[in-house]
Amino acid sequence: MSGNVAKFIARQASAAAIGGDTRSHTPRPRLISRPRSKYGNRKTLFAGVLYDSALEARVAADLLARLRARELRVIKRQQPFPLLVNQRLIKRYVADFVITLADGRQEVIEAKGAETREWILTRKLFCALHPDIPLRVIKD
Repeated sequence: MSGNVAKFIARQASAAAIGGDTRSHTPRPRLISRPRSKYGNRKTLFAGVLYDSALEARVAADLLARLRARELRVIKRQQPFPLLVNQRLIKRYVADFVITLADGRQEVIEAKGAETREWILTRKLFCALHPDIPLRVIKD
C-alpha cells in the first residue's frame, strides 16, 4: 500500500471516528450540485451568484467585463417575459440576461447548451412578439 493510500485510509478512519467529514478533499468551490441534470448542466457559482450552468456563468463573466469596460449600462438577470397571444398567456419566458447597451438599446442574451424543441418554439414566439428586442443565443 502506497503512502498516499495509507494516509487517506487513516484520515477517513479518524474523521469517521469523531463524526466528521469523510471526504478526502474539499470540493471545487465553483461546482455546486451533483449529479448532473438531464442535459449535463451543473450549477456554478460566480461572483457570489449561483448560475444554472457553467456556460451561463461564463457569459455572466463576459458581460461583467463589458460592463466594466463601459460597453454596457445595465445587466439584468433572469428577466421574465410573458408571451401573450390574443391576451392569453401562452408561456412565461425567463431570459438569462437582458442587457442595456451604452447607446440605450436592449438585447436579450440566452446561454444554451442544448436546443430543445420547446426552446425553438419559445425563441420563435419571443421574436414574433418582441421584434424590437434582439435575442442573441450563445451556444456551448
